[in-house]
Amino acid sequence: MRADFKQESFIEGCFNKIFQGVSFRGIGLELPRVKEIVEVERIENYKLPLLMFLLEDDSLLHVEIINDEIKPDLQSMLVYDMSIVLRYGIRVKSVILNFGNRQVGKMQKNFGSVHYNAKIVDLSGIDGEKVQEELSQKITSGCLLNERDKLNLVFLAFMQHSLPFNEVLPKVMYLIEKMKVEEE
Repeated sequence: MRADFKQESFIEGCFNKIFQGVSFRGIGLELPRVKEIVEVERIENYKLPLLMFLLEDDSLLHVEIINDEIKPDLQSMLVYDMSIVLRYGIRVKSVILNFGNRQVGKMQKNFGSVHYNAKIVDLSGIDGEKVQEELSQKITSGCLLNERDKLNLVFLAFMQHSLPFNEVLPKVMYLIEKMKVEEE
């Protein structure tokens, strides 16, 4: 398990950089800051995790998404989380980001005597168009983004919009490309 900063594309490089040092407190998660994004080895017949972050307390954060059409594969999530725990002895926290109909709480699945819980964080209640306008103004004026702005930028496409996700994502990528400061 190692962070991959090969930057196969501009977009991947931006997301790797933007997550470093970010805290998820802005979306209601009391977790340590992100050290780096990590890759996990593929386990045959199981869906690879969407995002895995090494946190400052040396635990991992496993992030998946859910909406009205996409449902997370809890069995795959469990297999990857348990594989990491058993192989590396690292604690894993699992979170599902919701950008469909409002849903909060936990998603649970029982596999015999094993009980798997993943916390659900609802992003669908945040006005993405308002956030996008605020970020656009900051980026256009050349202001540096604070931690909350970075977190908003990362999750902007998953917030509530009048447009579908596939039309919002290119607008988010355009905002990222407009950023002028190299460190950003």
